[in-house]
Amino acid sequence: MKKVLFIIPDNGFIGGTVSSLQCIVSAMRGYIDIYVYAIHQTENGAFEDVLIPENWLLSAYHNPLHTLPSRYKLRGRAVKIFKRASSVFGLNIEDWVNRIGMHSIDRQGKYDIVVGFEEYTPTRIASWSKAEKRITWVHCDYKNRFNGECTEAEIYKRFHKIVCVSAFTAKSFCDCYPSLKGKVVAIHNLFNTDRIRSLSLQEPDIVFDKTEFNVISVGRIHPVKRFHLIPEVVAILKKQGRHVHWYIIGSTQYPEDLQPLLDNVSKYDTSSEVTLLGAKENPYPYFKQAQLLVSLSESEACPMIFNEAKVLGLPIVSADFGSAKEFINEGESGFVTSIDNMCELLLNIINNKVSLQSIKDHLSSLKDENARIVKQLQAVFE
Repeated sequence: MKKVLFIIPDNGFIGGTVSSLQCIVSAMRGYIDIYVYAIHQTENGAFEDVLIPENWLLSAYHNPLHTLPSRYKLRGRAVKIFKRASSVFGLNIEDWVNRIGMHSIDRQGKYDIVVGFEEYTPTRIASWSKAEKRITWVHCDYKNRFNGECTEAEIYKRFHKIVCVSAFTAKSFCDCYPSLKGKVVAIHNLFNTDRIRSLSLQEPDIVFDKTEFNVISVGRIHPVKRFHLIPEVVAILKKQGRHVHWYIIGSTQYPEDLQPLLDNVSKYDTSSEVTLLGAKENPYPYFKQAQLLVSLSESEACPMIFNEAKVLGLPIVSADFGSAKEFINEGESGFVTSIDNMCELLLNIINNKVSLQSIKDHLSSLKDENARIVKQLQAVFE
């Protein structure tokens, strides 16, 4: 059985990278021998049974000093000072740090395959591995995220296989690096249907009013999610005499990302209709209470919340970002529309001009596509 190491930014429980890797670990056990290296390791986080120890050099370079274990503090200060001094003289020591750190991990584990499971730092570290095979995962719309700056060709050339989480993201990546097209494969994220259904049965902290039309949006509070548009949409519907209660589930990393949403809640006087629930380790009981999941995102690579909604029989309405129609069959699992037409579509749904029941009936008979994804993953790790 091949020994495979996945490199991720951290092992905290919240985030698409962690949840998608958890599904891979669960599905691929028995086929490959899996280990995980988290650049920043959270105490009592995910992957405890397969997590390898931190590498002090990588931790000291990539993580904030206050997050380092006490045993690394002194060496961490030295690395930070060296890092700052190098930048003053125009030197970039990141490649050197990543190479030394990765080679140390290689020697200790002797892995057959090393996987950079997210863009940028995990990929950069994994690219220096001396393993027999190197694989990297692209979870984003690469061209959009990096503003068309395709400057990492030399890094990606070191990999034997480049996995993109949708056909759309594969095209976006290949637009940047056409010479690497032969290494690129599109594989959707796995999702644990049994776990989702089980967690959805837990008691929620907040019980939705069943007399209201309840809508949820899920994701980190970030400009790309366009949550700041929600209060205006709610206000327009209210003017049409249609009341909705819109719940937002997601964490806030930067206050400046949250402020436009809060400003618009005040501007459109929708504090009674727009509720921020914050981050939820288990969001699924809220899926079960809602009538609709709505995504206003400008861009998504492989929206896992769509698959989670499908599992729980929750219809979806999505803005028309690049990969939306890859995950939503029009009229079967939901609807894809432009931002400009979003209010009109929601109004038709609330007025029952567009039936949600037929979508729910279709979702109840939807086949699990995990078996097909597992076969694709097995081929990648051959």
